[in-house]
Amino acid sequence: MTFEANIGVGNPAVQALRIRNSRGGTLDWTAETLTTTGGNWLSVSQSSAAASGSSPATIQVSVAAGALAAGTYSGAIRLQSTTTNETLTVPVTFLVAEAAKMLLSQRGLSFTGVAGSGVPPSQEFGILNVGSGAMSWTAEASTFSGGNWLSVSPSSGSSTAGTLQPPLADVRVNAGGLAAGLYSGQVRVTSAGANNSPQFITVTLNMLPAGSNPPPVVRPTGLIFIRPAGSSSPGSQTVRLATPLLAGVQAAANPSTLTGGNWLEVLPRNLVFSASDSRTLTVQPTLGALAPGEYFGALTLLFSDLTSQVVKVLFVVTPGSGSQTSLASKAVMDSTVDPGGAALDGCTPQKLYLAGQSLGSNFSIAVGYPTLVQAQVKDDCGDLVSDSTVVASFDNGDPPLLLVGIGGGLYQASWQPSRAGQNPGGSVGITLRAARAPLAAAETRSNGQITASSASGPSLFSGGIVNAASSAAGEPLAPGSIVSVYGTNLATAAVGASVLPLPTSLANATLSVAGQDVPLFYSSGGQINAQLPFDLPANSRPQVYVRVRSAETGPEVPSVPETITIAAARPAIFTINQQGTGQGAILIANTATLAAPEGSVPGREARPAHREEFISVFCTGLGVTDPAVRSGEMTPADGSLAHVVIPVEATVDGVPAQVSFAGLAPGFVGLYQVNLKTPPRCKPERMSNWSSPRTASPPTPSPSPSSEAGDHRG
Repeated sequence: MTFEANIGVGNPAVQALRIRNSRGGTLDWTAETLTTTGGNWLSVSQSSAAASGSSPATIQVSVAAGALAAGTYSGAIRLQSTTTNETLTVPVTFLVAEAAKMLLSQRGLSFTGVAGSGVPPSQEFGILNVGSGAMSWTAEASTFSGGNWLSVSPSSGSSTAGTLQPPLADVRVNAGGLAAGLYSGQVRVTSAGANNSPQFITVTLNMLPAGSNPPPVVRPTGLIFIRPAGSSSPGSQTVRLATPLLAGVQAAANPSTLTGGNWLEVLPRNLVFSASDSRTLTVQPTLGALAPGEYFGALTLLFSDLTSQVVKVLFVVTPGSGSQTSLASKAVMDSTVDPGGAALDGCTPQKLYLAGQSLGSNFSIAVGYPTLVQAQVKDDCGDLVSDSTVVASFDNGDPPLLLVGIGGGLYQASWQPSRAGQNPGGSVGITLRAARAPLAAAETRSNGQITASSASGPSLFSGGIVNAASSAAGEPLAPGSIVSVYGTNLATAAVGASVLPLPTSLANATLSVAGQDVPLFYSSGGQINAQLPFDLPANSRPQVYVRVRSAETGPEVPSVPETITIAAARPAIFTINQQGTGQGAILIANTATLAAPEGSVPGREARPAHREEFISVFCTGLGVTDPAVRSGEMTPADGSLAHVVIPVEATVDGVPAQVSFAGLAPGFVGLYQVNLKTPPRCKPERMSNWSSPRTASPPTPSPSPSSEAGDHRG
């Protein structure tokens, strides 16, 4: 979980953590919060640092900025169950900054067109300032193949922190003249006032052969109406029908209801739409004498291509009467709106309602293609709720996705399926959940299909960018760190770097971090090892994406970006198994001997370290150095040592140890070395593990040739 706040602005929104038994049934659990720095800024259930209960359950996780200085703070929620004797740890990162921060509501957009036909419908995304003040920005579209078929409007604007109505940008495709094939583009949004600029949206255009018949685009695929009993009928809402086909598509709209009689109407019942003439349907419920309750209906759309789609309709009739006014509109026009969310007309909300609006029933998505996930949230007073937490969960194994509010009760995110559905036929279920304490949460579910794709481009795993030494998921990274990047189709071959400075392209793969192409140690289809730039600002959230060429002269194809968190320092020690566990890459100083039990590492000389003996610890994540060394370049071995700027402390078995050197290891790229003197004694209960003391002199900061010190090479 990641929280962000600016100094003096207040605390970020509460987030929800769901606990369940994956085998069904219930189990008892306790939740405890832990923080490593900054004091007790993390709590659960909104009131304490501990909670307990039985699953399934949802706990509220909150952070308090208080007097915290700008920085990146780490903590965790530790869950324990006496029922299963399990312990789970959820890492929590809290970013406190002083500058504006940019957040785009989507990371990827997909368009489908037909060669020789019309233009696919446009799509939009929100540009949010999740920091403070006002943030001016510019937006620019570019393409990697096919000419200038992509545009974005407006090209500039300003986003104010805290607004419920962030500016929206419209992305359009001009597919005229494009042959059948897959095309890639990118929208780049920059702001001089944001510490995580630039931000990117990957755009995929799939041009089908002439004569193809893609399904019509229906938006939204879910509607919510809320009115009190005994009042007038609610206002109508519209559903848009669009297609990239020039020839007209015939549609028949048929409303139906499950209970309550014939309260649902739609006009027109029959229509024709095309690429040049998208059409809208007007959907109108009739309140009449309906008693308080929840009524379910559907709008079934039959098309001339013999396909059909369904728009779900929920009509909530609440007790009482009185006019209802949109809270979002009140917030704009009336400064007297109750900040707690209750409308001034006397209605106090008790629960949320949620409608999925982009993925209808029986949707079909290909692996690797970015897909819009959109939802709308209202409360039972009929107000649009723009400050809830909306999460999408998937039963194909993809990690949950946090949706971004773009105003008007709408929430968006980009989902890039990483695998086909695990159920028969590739079917997958998506659960959307909206929470806003103390209101009762809302859920809705859609079912569809994810199919395998042989033409998908590179794809980064969610959370798949980790410290190469520790492989710790969900942890911040430091400038200059060696990282491992995991995904699919990341390169065309498995290749290690053979020249210095390190290249920024290996096996037709390029890795971009915060808009910079970074040095690469190793590239393969499933993993890239790279060095982060030293000039990444601390306490920021830059984006990372991969570009891959299918051939040396072919166009590049970008992945959908992933976001990482940058802290000033986040150390991790390399290990022999290269998985962040077990024996560390720690040598007896000035030797190639591992500080490990004799014979514990096959093929390597090893012995335990003596008390008051110098050892060399090889690691990454210690941050910037003085003098600075350029990313990708070998640290000079001529005696001009690059010391770390942030002081390093070390302990052995919990006992402080004397650090004689901490900096970049001479003769290596991006590898840090810490020389320390083991303490004269350890904890009393562990003293038998130490050899007798011996006289030692501080070692020269130069690693002995060893495979451990070189593990970072890939």
